[in-house]
Amino acid sequence: MTAQTLEQKRAKHALDQVKALQKEKPGNYLSYVNALPAAILMNGLGQALATEFASGKNDSDPHRLLAKHISEWLLSKEAHTRYATPASEEAKLDTAQRLLGRIVAGDQDAYLWAQTEAIAYVTWLKKFANAFLKSSGQD
Repeated sequence: MTAQTLEQKRAKHALDQVKALQKEKPGNYLSYVNALPAAILMNGLGQALATEFASGKNDSDPHRLLAKHISEWLLSKEAHTRYATPASEEAKLDTAQRLLGRIVAGDQDAYLWAQTEAIAYVTWLKKFANAFLKSSGQD
């Protein structure tokens, strides 16, 4: 059996996140994920992610869930970003807070790579959210 490609790993992670949302009430997650690529391109990954995180009232808010999904992917080893290295002092932080801290402490090359990776990942989130959340009548 051959190893999965990066694209397959992105798709699997995104599908797992969307399937988990089907069991909950995702609120406006679908509209937020559809708008996020444009926000990343206009404002950059850091500002777009910070906006999503700040817009959420609690951990089950669709804004925070979206920030969490992207952050979990970008912090994972599978994403091949420079932000995936573990740091014990950050263990108690939310994944979005951890990623934002690494973004502001990192260099431009790492940031641009992560931004490109985030857009590729969000493309899968959008596809699966549109396929599975809309068809179940949840928006």
